[in-house]
Amino acid sequence: MPLFSSNLRERLSILVSSGCLSADQLSALSEEELVDQLLQCYDALQCRYGTLSNEMQTLQDQLHVTQKLSTHVQELHDTRERLLELANYDALTKLPNRTLLADRLEIACSYAQRDNTCVAVCMIDLDGFKQVNDTYGHNVGDAVLIEAAQRMKRISRKHDTVARLGGDEFVLILTKLSQCEESAMMLYRVVNLLSRPYLIGEHRIESISASIGVTFYPKDPVAPDQLLRHADEAMYKSKKSGKNRFTFFDVDTDNKIRANNQTISRITASLQKGDFTLYYQPKVNALSGEILEVEALARWRHPLLGIVSPSEFLPLIESDETLNAAFDTWVLTEACRQIIAWQKEGLFLKICINLSVRLFRRQDFVPWLTRLVAPLGEGKEIFPFLEFEILENAALENLPLSKKIIHACQELGISFALDDFGTGYSSMMHLKELPIDTIKIDKHFVLGMLEESANMVIVQAMIAMGNAFDIHVTAEGVEHIEQFITLLDLGCDDIQGFIVAKPMPKEELPEFIRHFTPDPRWQIVAHSLPSKIDFELLLAATNHNHWLERSLESLSSDTSRELHVNLPSQECRMSQWLEEQRTGELGRFETFAALEALHQELHQRIATLQDQAASTRKPLNQQERLLILETNARLDHLLRQMRQEVEAVKKKIILSIKLWKKGDTMASSTIAWDKSYEVGIEDIDEQHRILVSTLKEADEKLSGDASQAMLERITKDLLSYALYHFETEEEKMQQYDYAKTHPREYETHMKQHRDFSAKVVQIRDDIKMNKPINKDDLITFLTQWLINRINKTDKKLGLFLQQQAQ
Repeated sequence: MPLFSSNLRERLSILVSSGCLSADQLSALSEEELVDQLLQCYDALQCRYGTLSNEMQTLQDQLHVTQKLSTHVQELHDTRERLLELANYDALTKLPNRTLLADRLEIACSYAQRDNTCVAVCMIDLDGFKQVNDTYGHNVGDAVLIEAAQRMKRISRKHDTVARLGGDEFVLILTKLSQCEESAMMLYRVVNLLSRPYLIGEHRIESISASIGVTFYPKDPVAPDQLLRHADEAMYKSKKSGKNRFTFFDVDTDNKIRANNQTISRITASLQKGDFTLYYQPKVNALSGEILEVEALARWRHPLLGIVSPSEFLPLIESDETLNAAFDTWVLTEACRQIIAWQKEGLFLKICINLSVRLFRRQDFVPWLTRLVAPLGEGKEIFPFLEFEILENAALENLPLSKKIIHACQELGISFALDDFGTGYSSMMHLKELPIDTIKIDKHFVLGMLEESANMVIVQAMIAMGNAFDIHVTAEGVEHIEQFITLLDLGCDDIQGFIVAKPMPKEELPEFIRHFTPDPRWQIVAHSLPSKIDFELLLAATNHNHWLERSLESLSSDTSRELHVNLPSQECRMSQWLEEQRTGELGRFETFAALEALHQELHQRIATLQDQAASTRKPLNQQERLLILETNARLDHLLRQMRQEVEAVKKKIILSIKLWKKGDTMASSTIAWDKSYEVGIEDIDEQHRILVSTLKEADEKLSGDASQAMLERITKDLLSYALYHFETEEEKMQQYDYAKTHPREYETHMKQHRDFSAKVVQIRDDIKMNKPINKDDLITFLTQWLINRINKTDKKLGLFLQQQAQ
């Protein structure tokens, strides 16, 4: 029992530690009391355990429910994350997609405004990707896209964004740039990295590169979606310019495009309202001085800007297909109506019209043109008075179609001119292939041919090409008499430019043609200088020598062969040339008669030998051959002598023109050039001398009994040259901004120009109306006006121009 008591007491000590009994109470209990106490504790514990078991079961049930809820919540979270990824990220490359890109771009632009930094928006397109898909399949293509995305992510910074829009298009947003130029280094790295070979499985792909378009915010101050469009435009420029590069979007150009679109709308409205008109610039035959053709040039009568030249609106019209078609229709219709109107007035002029590239390339161009003209009432009778100008490059881009259209038009009587000749291909093969009637030498070569030897050589070569192919040659942009003399000397057929007239309204042209009188120096040259003599003489001599060689070969051949040369004298090109020149300029040369007689003698001798050979069937003997060759040598000597005489006449005439230009041939009179009049600018002084010389001539011719016609001619010549002089001064003032530095003097100059022109026009009109004119008063007024102007306003201008030259 003691043992039991001891053990029991040890076991019940737990009750002391748990606070159920105190130590004193435990030691005071007897064994029976200890057993009772133990049983009571057991019962209590058993009761408590049952309660705890019930509570535990409840907790276990709750834990199970909680675990189920936790699993469900986790599933919802995972689903949400997957949906967010699908909504904002590309499934293939795991890059941000268009939706997330829009958010990040908007945030980047906001931070850029706040921090005064720059954002680069870069549109990236993989060059050659379609070929990879087509060659290796879509699986390899997808792998390439993934690799490209990883490459861009590796080199991008934490605050940058690389996104995929779809296909092979990516967007790179570079943020926190202090300057836009900082993006260049990153863009070079992107271009180089994306163009490196791609190792996909067993394939090594080296055909991939990148075209990148870039725009900057806030330099390009537009909405985020517009930034992407601008970057896309720049990317396509990269593709067009060669790929594997980056191109910056030009904000200024974009603004210009938008302004152009607005202007196109205004042009369309103006065309519908009838605010456009045609001006006409005459083209003159270089020898006869006749005006038989005019070029139609469109003008826009703007309500605020006045008359607008074609260079301001034609490029915009050509950029819009619908407007271009409407404009072409209007130009052709207006020109055809004008042909009919002028013919009713007795003026039969050919009108030259510039065809647009789109119109010329129409497959149904000729039927379309026929339908257009039919309602005008004249039908095909208009066609011989039409000439179409086409650009050289446009005609040669599709040579078979060009030839087909030109031939079809020529069958209707329409002629064709090749415009801006010399600025395109300009080869003899093209002149041979294209059935054109006229070539027009571009004005840039004409204007510079007296200053640059290269331009002179080009003009000379183009005129020679035209002559060789029997094509009419027109020189555009001729402004000075020296240019005209040179062109006529080279063999040019027609002249067009300010030396003849500026483009003018249809109402002014008939009057201008009726009273047109070429520059007196022009008339002297045109009526005295042999035109194309050298070239035509060379062709005739070449043809003659070829004929002679064939004749001798035939006469010297085996008599068993049929003689194949029996060219009559009148069919020889030299015979035709001699016949044409007999009543012309060359007919007055002493050498001409001897040349013609010797040529006729040679033909008669060949004809006699051919008759003998036909009857005897014997070849030409050596003595007769030598006699023919000796006769032809004398003919060659006469030809060389003729060329020398022609050249001497040319030099003499040109020298006389130059002397006249300087005023050295003028007789003395009370009106004379004084050295004190010089303003120090060579070309202005030269023009002043000519004006004084013109007045001097007028004084001499009007001192006698001058006719009204002479009065009118002198007044017209003086007005023409004075206007040319005014244009020279105005060009120089514009060149050196004289209006800004000397506004008062500039306005004085311009007023004098206007007043003088108005005064001389009034005098000319009075003469035409047979109003009495005091000749002495007229000369006095003109002389005093000119000398006063030189001494007052022109010397100030001369001093200013000298300072600018220094």
